[in-house]
Amino acid sequence: CESVIVDPNRCEVLGDMLGIDLEWTVVTQHGRTRCGCRCEASKCDPSDDPTLTSYNAHGDGTPSNRYRVYNPAQLRSISLNDAALGMHYLQCADVDFAGFYSDDNKYFAIGTEPKPFFGAFDGNDYKIEAFIYDVGGPFFGGTHVDELGLFGSMDGATLHNVKVYDATVRSPQGENIGTLVGFMRASEVSQSQGSGAVEGNEGALTTRAEAVQ
Repeated sequence: CESVIVDPNRCEVLGDMLGIDLEWTVVTQHGRTRCGCRCEASKCDPSDDPTLTSYNAHGDGTPSNRYRVYNPAQLRSISLNDAALGMHYLQCADVDFAGFYSDDNKYFAIGTEPKPFFGAFDGNDYKIEAFIYDVGGPFFGGTHVDELGLFGSMDGATLHNVKVYDATVRSPQGENIGTLVGFMRASEVSQSQGSGAVEGNEGALTTRAEAVQ
């Protein structure tokens, strides 16, 4: 990587944002070898069981040993546990919500207005597909109709490299409706994107932001 012309502060700045130590080096991901930022102390572990469903099944949620996420149930588990909202996460596989929702696995958003997500989530160049939150759908079991998206509400949070595709987020009378983020305050979203069908006020990747750094 010595021959690659890059900003020498790139990994340091990104590491400070995520709260981890990063170095510029050769990395291999999805069968491709390239130069990039790597954190030796916090990466995906091939010995993990990707079928476990709790948010804290792998890792300890600290910047140096982030919780590793492999499936839809783990994302839903984050939304159901207040203690999970301020932790650090690393996505380690593509996540597909097709066929996931049921009476036992209702629609969810990570973070609400009274209890926002304030942790850090690194999508690690993996995809999240077919996420649904539909207030008129068969698996709507809550009362939240505002601040909806995969991350419904964030305050002091960091999202990096999170890719949401083919999402459906519907709340016709709702405020701050988006695919990836509904509402965020004093938060950072980088190299991330969201796509899909949105119905509600201010639908977008991130719909409304206050004091975004």
